[in-house]
Amino acid sequence: VGGEAVGVWTGAFGRGAYFSNIRYTARPPAAPAQPSPAPRGTLASWQISDAFDATAFAPATLPNLAGMRWENVVAEPQGFVLISRYRRSPQISFPFDQKTGEPLVDLMMGGQVPGSKVVFARTTIESDRDETKRMLFGYVNGAVIYANGRPLFFGTDTGGGTMNMNGDGVYLPLKKGANEIVFAITNFTGGWGFWARLDS
Repeated sequence: VGGEAVGVWTGAFGRGAYFSNIRYTARPPAAPAQPSPAPRGTLASWQISDAFDATAFAPATLPNLAGMRWENVVAEPQGFVLISRYRRSPQISFPFDQKTGEPLVDLMMGGQVPGSKVVFARTTIESDRDETKRMLFGYVNGAVIYANGRPLFFGTDTGGGTMNMNGDGVYLPLKKGANEIVFAITNFTGGWGFWARLDS
């Protein structure tokens, strides 16, 4: 009924059974679950670039963004940006040390994994004065964060698919007026995304 089914179990030996006077009561449909609202301070409006070969990316220097093609995206209701909704994940394996079995974090953080991809995401924060403001964020699989062209954070999530919604944090040196915040998000496999919010 309504796309659902009812089954009965007659025992492990397959001897069969008889049933009579079976009745059922239809259960009213459950109200659709509503997603939790994005936390206060969430940065929801972004532009994302095309996906590039991560081995050509030098994290210490923000590349020239003027020549890139940009797509406007909006964060999901929960506050995260699913890059994999707009760009195809490369789905390659993490590099591991053949002897220890540990992930080669230095190799991943250096962007030297063939087949890995990087997408740039940018947004603007308006400030009414020069100030330092903390931003919380999460990402999959690697991230470099820039404020007004200056690199502030560089990290890799070797877990390969979970964004911690508690997040890491970085202090943004904001100037009065418009401030461009850029995330470079590298992906190897699994999900591909990030989230960011200003700490109130």
